[in-house]
Amino acid sequence: MSAHYGDGRTGGVITLFGRDDVFALYVQAEVGTPDPSKLRRYHTISLEKADRAARFGQFNSWVTDRDPEQGQYGGAFAIPSLNVYISFSGWKEQDDIVFAAYVLLRAELIREEDVNRIFRQHDGICYNLTQRWEEFVDVFEAVPV
Repeated sequence: MSAHYGDGRTGGVITLFGRDDVFALYVQAEVGTPDPSKLRRYHTISLEKADRAARFGQFNSWVTDRDPEQGQYGGAFAIPSLNVYISFSGWKEQDDIVFAAYVLLRAELIREEDVNRIFRQHDGICYNLTQRWEEFVDVFEAVPV
Protein backbone atom coordinates (compact mmCIF):
# COMPACT_ATOMS: atom_id res chain seq x y z
CA MET A 1 0.00 0.00 0.00
CA SER A 2 1.39 3.35 -0.93
CA ALA A 3 2.64 5.81 1.66
CA HIS A 4 1.47 8.44 -0.87
CA TYR A 5 -1.48 9.45 1.33
CA GLY A 6 0.69 11.16 3.94
CA ASP A 7 0.17 11.55 7.66
CA GLY A 8 1.81 8.14 8.07
CA ARG A 9 -1.37 6.50 6.77
CA THR A 10 -0.39 3.21 5.20
CA GLY A 11 -3.49 1.09 5.79
CA GLY A 12 -6.80 0.74 7.51
CA VAL A 13 -9.81 -1.52 7.99
CA ILE A 14 -12.38 -2.50 5.37
CA THR A 15 -15.85 -3.62 6.42
CA LEU A 16 -18.65 -5.44 4.61
CA PHE A 17 -21.94 -4.96 6.46
CA GLY A 18 -25.44 -6.30 5.97
CA ARG A 19 -28.59 -5.67 7.99
CA ASP A 20 -32.18 -6.82 7.90
CA ASP A 21 -35.06 -6.37 10.37
CA VAL A 22 -33.60 -8.90 12.80
CA PHE A 23 -29.85 -9.31 12.32
CA ALA A 24 -26.77 -7.32 11.45
CA LEU A 25 -23.78 -9.21 10.08
CA TYR A 26 -20.35 -7.87 9.23
CA VAL A 27 -16.84 -8.93 8.39
CA GLN A 28 -13.75 -6.76 8.76
CA ALA A 29 -10.19 -7.07 7.47
CA GLU A 30 -7.04 -5.05 7.83
CA VAL A 31 -5.72 -3.61 4.59
CA GLY A 32 -2.09 -2.62 4.12
CA THR A 33 -0.13 -1.85 7.28
CA PRO A 34 -2.34 0.22 9.57
CA ASP A 35 -0.78 2.08 12.48
CA PRO A 36 -1.23 -0.33 15.43
CA SER A 37 -2.07 2.56 17.76
CA LYS A 38 -5.02 3.51 15.50
CA LEU A 39 -6.22 0.04 14.55
CA ARG A 40 -9.02 -0.22 17.12
CA ARG A 41 -10.29 3.22 16.07
CA TYR A 42 -10.26 2.18 12.39
CA HIS A 43 -12.31 -0.93 13.21
CA THR A 44 -14.82 1.13 15.18
CA ILE A 45 -15.20 3.92 12.61
CA SER A 46 -15.41 1.56 9.62
CA LEU A 47 -18.21 -0.40 11.27
CA GLU A 48 -20.05 2.67 12.56
CA LYS A 49 -20.19 4.26 9.10
CA ALA A 50 -21.71 1.18 7.46
CA ASP A 51 -24.12 0.49 10.32
CA ARG A 52 -25.39 4.09 10.34
CA ALA A 53 -26.03 4.18 6.60
CA ALA A 54 -27.86 0.82 6.77
CA ARG A 55 -29.94 1.80 9.84
CA PHE A 56 -31.12 4.96 8.14
CA GLY A 57 -31.71 3.11 4.86
CA GLN A 58 -29.51 5.56 2.97
CA PHE A 59 -27.19 4.86 0.05
CA ASN A 60 -24.17 6.26 1.88
CA SER A 61 -22.96 7.63 5.19
CA TRP A 62 -21.81 10.94 3.70
CA VAL A 63 -25.35 12.32 3.69
CA THR A 64 -26.60 10.23 6.63
CA ASP A 65 -26.22 12.10 9.90
CA ARG A 66 -22.52 12.82 9.23
CA ASP A 67 -21.00 14.57 12.24
CA PRO A 68 -17.20 14.26 12.57
CA GLU A 69 -17.29 16.00 15.97
CA GLN A 70 -19.35 13.05 17.23
CA GLY A 71 -17.15 10.45 15.50
CA GLN A 72 -19.63 9.93 12.65
CA TYR A 73 -17.79 10.10 9.34
CA GLY A 74 -18.67 9.58 5.71
CA GLY A 75 -17.17 6.70 3.80
CA ALA A 76 -19.62 3.80 3.69
CA PHE A 77 -21.91 3.13 0.75
CA ALA A 78 -24.24 0.44 -0.55
CA ILE A 79 -22.72 -1.92 -3.08
CA PRO A 80 -24.82 -1.70 -6.25
CA SER A 81 -26.85 -4.90 -6.87
CA LEU A 82 -26.05 -6.35 -3.42
CA ASN A 83 -27.79 -5.84 -0.09
CA VAL A 84 -24.45 -5.02 1.55
CA TYR A 85 -22.56 -1.88 2.53
CA ILE A 86 -18.81 -1.41 2.21
CA SER A 87 -16.76 0.90 4.37
CA PHE A 88 -13.07 1.67 4.73
CA SER A 89 -11.40 3.65 7.49
CA GLY A 90 -7.75 4.59 7.60
CA TRP A 91 -7.35 7.61 5.37
CA LYS A 92 -9.20 10.89 4.90
CA GLU A 93 -12.96 10.46 4.42
CA GLN A 94 -13.02 11.06 0.68
CA ASP A 95 -10.05 8.75 0.14
CA ASP A 96 -11.87 6.07 2.16
CA ILE A 97 -14.79 6.27 -0.30
CA VAL A 98 -12.56 6.15 -3.36
CA PHE A 99 -10.50 3.22 -2.05
CA ALA A 100 -13.62 1.17 -1.25
CA ALA A 101 -14.93 1.78 -4.78
CA TYR A 102 -11.54 0.86 -6.22
CA VAL A 103 -11.47 -2.44 -4.29
CA LEU A 104 -14.92 -3.34 -5.64
CA LEU A 105 -13.90 -2.48 -9.20
CA ARG A 106 -10.70 -4.55 -8.98
CA ALA A 107 -12.71 -7.45 -7.52
CA GLU A 108 -15.05 -7.10 -10.52
CA LEU A 109 -18.08 -6.60 -8.26
CA ILE A 110 -18.89 -3.27 -9.92
CA ARG A 111 -18.21 -1.62 -13.27
CA GLU A 112 -16.78 1.80 -14.11
CA GLU A 113 -20.30 3.22 -14.57
CA ASP A 114 -21.16 2.02 -11.04
CA VAL A 115 -18.16 3.96 -9.71
CA ASN A 116 -19.47 7.10 -11.41
CA ARG A 117 -22.96 6.53 -9.92
CA ILE A 118 -21.50 5.97 -6.44
CA PHE A 119 -19.60 9.27 -6.68
CA ARG A 120 -22.66 11.18 -7.96
CA GLN A 121 -24.67 9.99 -4.96
CA HIS A 122 -22.25 11.72 -2.57
CA ASP A 123 -23.82 15.18 -2.49
CA GLY A 124 -21.42 18.05 -3.06
CA ILE A 125 -18.20 16.04 -3.37
CA CYS A 126 -18.61 14.20 -6.69
CA TYR A 127 -15.93 16.30 -8.40
CA ASN A 128 -13.47 15.77 -5.53
CA LEU A 129 -14.07 12.02 -5.59
CA THR A 130 -13.52 11.89 -9.35
CA GLN A 131 -10.22 13.77 -8.95
CA ARG A 132 -9.07 11.43 -6.17
CA TRP A 133 -10.13 8.42 -8.32
CA GLU A 134 -7.72 9.46 -11.05
CA GLU A 135 -4.90 9.72 -8.51
CA PHE A 136 -5.76 6.32 -7.00
CA VAL A 137 -5.73 4.66 -10.40
CA ASP A 138 -2.34 6.20 -11.16
CA VAL A 139 -0.91 4.89 -7.88
CA PHE A 140 -2.58 1.50 -7.58
CA GLU A 141 -2.69 0.29 -11.17
CA ALA A 142 1.03 -0.34 -10.86
CA VAL A 143 0.38 -2.78 -7.97
CA PRO A 144 -0.30 -6.38 -9.07
CA VAL A 145 -3.43 -8.01 -7.66
